Amino acid sequence: WLAKRPEVRLDKPGDPRVGVAGASYGGALSLLAAGYDRRVDAIAPQITYWNLADSLFPDDVFKKLWAGIFFTTGSTTTGIGDEKAAPSQTSGCGRFEKALCEMYERVAVAGKPDARARELLQRRSPSEVADRIKVPTLITQGQSDSLFPLGQADAMARAIRANDAPVAV
Repeated sequence: WLAKRPEVRLDKPGDPRVGVAGASYGGALSLLAAGYDRRVDAIAPQITYWNLADSLFPDDVFKKLWAGIFFTTGSTTTGIGDEKAAPSQTSGCGRFEKALCEMYERVAVAGKPDARARELLQRRSPSEVADRIKVPTLITQGQSDSLFPLGQADAMARAIRANDAPVAV
């Protein structure tokens, strides 16, 4: 769609000049877009996660307040929800896909994450495509963010720099 717009600069036919910026879920989407689509030329993720398992389960401690907010309100702001699922397709946690609802319910009852929960969230994280993010990146993160702390930005910056991409934090 962008490549067909007259006001959009093209790098070559079908390849629009694209920069993606976003905060929270949008920040994760900018990272994922750069990892999956070579037409993305630069990204600016803000206050977001690099590894969702590490964000919700730091040092295997379950951040039940944050997780509870996401899952009990059916929020899709973390990027882990299935936006196409109808509310009736899930049990008690809004529009999230069934596997995520089951994982949350299991961890909430146990009070701590298990290996399957970590793996499920890891697969949905930008860190999974770290080796494919090779574009200039401007990372903005909050110093006192209790959900996505500076360590998430540091890990993001290290991984993207390892691909010889310019990174500023």
